[in-house]
Amino acid sequence: MNIKSKKTIMSMIILIVIVLTGCGTVSSTKEKPEESKSKPKEIKVKTVLMSDVINKHKVWLRTKSNPGRSSIVDTIIVIKGDELVRYRPDQRQNNITIEHLINLTDEEIINLFEKAEGFKYVGKYKLGIVLDQLGQTTERLKLKVNQKTMTRTEHLSAFSYGDLDREKYINDVKSGKKKIYSKAELSNSDIIKHEIKGDYSVTTRPDNDEYSINMFDSFIKRTIFDTTFMGVAVGTKTVLITRTDEPQLNFNLDTPDKKGEKVIIEGISK
Repeated sequence: MNIKSKKTIMSMIILIVIVLTGCGTVSSTKEKPEESKSKPKEIKVKTVLMSDVINKHKVWLRTKSNPGRSSIVDTIIVIKGDELVRYRPDQRQNNITIEHLINLTDEEIINLFEKAEGFKYVGKYKLGIVLDQLGQTTERLKLKVNQKTMTRTEHLSAFSYGDLDREKYINDVKSGKKKIYSKAELSNSDIIKHEIKGDYSVTTRPDNDEYSINMFDSFIKRTIFDTTFMGVAVGTKTVLITRTDEPQLNFNLDTPDKKGEKVIIEGISK
């Protein structure tokens, strides 16, 4: 066999080995199972009616329309069945912010506002749908409260009337040596109850006033630190929000076609 033939045979053998090796590599690659790609976690958004949210969440905060950690809470609303309690601290002294409330329980928040100087109103509430100009669609929801009582909490120093020694006056009132109201004054007034709690005078009177909030279809959700708040606009400058442990929860205003059991349509004064 000549040299040329040997070279030809050798070249063919090398070519066959390369082809076979390549085929083996491809085959082994195909036999390996493909790595499973991690699928993105499906987020399920739950949408509920505003009336249902109000019944479920006990404490609501009224604050500025762009709430943040330093936003002052000017009012809280506490809902118990069909009764509503509204706490409104004296705005001249109110420094309660959202940040102050984040780590408090609902009961602790209520207790904080109970002790704050200011007003507490109690009454029955209704939730009504106010229709738009065509009479077909919800323009807004109206929360109306027929207030029955008003309780005012004031520091005892407010009654000292120029006494030089305010501290002595406060101590005298707390001990019973001095009275803010005499028995005759109490009997001739509309005061239902008056008591001294620490450094404060707490007086409850009847209140036949109406309080209402218009809630618009402007949904807000805000996470401050690790707490999620959700709510609706109650005007151009304020919102009504509540804390939630369901970050994926959204809600809609009640409509004539889909409304809560106790929600009435225009059976409420505009």
